Amino acid sequence: MKGNSIRVSTKITGLKELDKKLEDMPSRINRGRDLGLKAAGLLVQNRARELVQKGPKSGKVYTRRGRRHQASAPGEAPATDTGNLVRNIVMDTEPANGSIDIVSRAIQSFWLELGTRLMAPRPFLLRSLTELAGKIGDTVRRYIANELKYD
Repeated sequence: MKGNSIRVSTKITGLKELDKKLEDMPSRINRGRDLGLKAAGLLVQNRARELVQKGPKSGKVYTRRGRRHQASAPGEAPATDTGNLVRNIVMDTEPANGSIDIVSRAIQSFWLELGTRLMAPRPFLLRSLTELAGKIGDTVRRYIANELKYD
């Protein structure tokens, strides 16, 4: 100390490690985003399948090929019958481009989801997405923040 002045010094350690972490951050964020999107896509896929298999049904009850079946009413998710619709609800893409597609490859999916001039819609994909909208964003955010791990 000279005269009336004071000098304070500090040494910052770990700058090389910090630089390395900062360099790795974009790839970690992208990986978290991709994993979060994949997990969110599975949430939507599973919810769509669940709506078809177990959602409330209040349509007509009929017998076909000796089996009792309760159809869905307008506005309800379609009622599973043969399992074809449920088997064909799949995650179609990997998240590398920053998006996930949940699709139903069953031929009747388009008409069930949107309806026809003779049948009211039986939405299951859009309903799943709408129901889970908040959870999708939260899931992706948590993966990016590394709070969740994808197995």
